[in-house]
Amino acid sequence: MFRVRKRRRCRHRLHNMKHGRVHLSDLVPGQRARILRVGGRGRVRRRLMEMGLVSGETVLVERVAPLGDPVEFFVKGYHVSLRRDDVQYIEVQMLEDDAGGDV
Repeated sequence: MFRVRKRRRCRHRLHNMKHGRVHLSDLVPGQRARILRVGGRGRVRRRLMEMGLVSGETVLVERVAPLGDPVEFFVKGYHVSLRRDDVQYIEVQMLEDDAGGDV
């Protein structure tokens, strides 16, 4: 029989966090990041990219629902609310906070 291997989110998580590379689901409200890679498979990946979550775009975490899901993001001039399960596949690089700049 074949064994199903579970994919770990990040093999070198501490190394990536030191260099500012984390997943979009790890951010808290007020943090800004640039999308490096959109992972996932099939429909989920395609739908995220259709919503404007593509490499090179800047994303701002607006707010989180009281129970932690969904999370509201500001990208390409509009607000989008997504489940944490869907955005865990998006790898981002943290950006320095600008004093009042728009996305």
